[in-house]
Amino acid sequence: MSLTLPSVQKAWLIENSGTPETALNFRHDWPVPVPKQGEVLVKVHAVALNPVGYKLMALPNFVARNRPIPTEHDFSGVVVNSDGSIFKGGDEVFGWTWKGAMAEYISVPEKQMAVRPANIDTVDAAGISMVGQTALNHLINGGSTSVGAYAIQAAKAKGCTVWASASGKNEGFVRGLGADEFVDYTTEPLQNQLANHPLNPRFHAFIDAAALSDRGLYKHSPKYMDSNGIFVTTGIYPHSVTPGELWNTTKYLASLRSCWIGGVPMKFKFMVGDMLDMKKQEELVSLISEGKVKPLTDSVFALHDALQAYERMMSNRARGKVIVKVASD
Repeated sequence: MSLTLPSVQKAWLIENSGTPETALNFRHDWPVPVPKQGEVLVKVHAVALNPVGYKLMALPNFVARNRPIPTEHDFSGVVVNSDGSIFKGGDEVFGWTWKGAMAEYISVPEKQMAVRPANIDTVDAAGISMVGQTALNHLINGGSTSVGAYAIQAAKAKGCTVWASASGKNEGFVRGLGADEFVDYTTEPLQNQLANHPLNPRFHAFIDAAALSDRGLYKHSPKYMDSNGIFVTTGIYPHSVTPGELWNTTKYLASLRSCWIGGVPMKFKFMVGDMLDMKKQEELVSLISEGKVKPLTDSVFALHDALQAYERMMSNRARGKVIVKVASD
């Protein structure tokens, strides 16, 4: 694909610590990256917002030392430079990157991308979350979140029995996605409900799409999970940036160590591992191509309206992904 590239571009950069309004700066002079070996240059069409995005913004600069950096991680776009890659110029792709996605051009390791399924458009493709841990009995915490919605569909497509937790007002939504059973976490702490009414068999996988907002869920997981089960989460982030909360988060991360040195006797995994797993990407693409998993987009905003997009996501009213469209038609 022959294309004359600019030297600078538009991008929303995380430059400071705080909320999106105070942390982000809309720049028109951010350098277009030069791909390293094993990377592909992508012209970005759309970017999906994730809670991890604004939570990472809250970290102080002495912790997040890679700033300034484009915000967000999930994207769709078209390959414009693919020397030595498995992709070719013009390939429509979607993927995930730690290096920031909300820019007109990004350089992405080829293993973190996949070709966009033909039956979805670039906007929906940006919101594809890389989830899919195969198991027999799933519980998905945060079933009404965008990640939770994908997890429900993917698990059902693989023949799993799926329980989902959300607030009572979202019961119809998550059941409509395929959840077999529903738990309203607003009536009683979820860990208490699960411990007091254990299943037989127990859960083989706990998919936490709420970034462990309740840290007791993992601590008490042996009460409701199979001994060979796995606990998967989108991440663990401090609830604030006070020294005390940062220390508490550090201690909690330390508690995830293996049981033989005092940790919880349950396998633990961050969902980012699946995002970097090419085989799992291919499985998800197959499910989408077959129509067994359908992307859910809540709303779409223009690039210059990214702050409004964050307001929508942080309102907790969005059902599905909030998308920022980067490329103009």
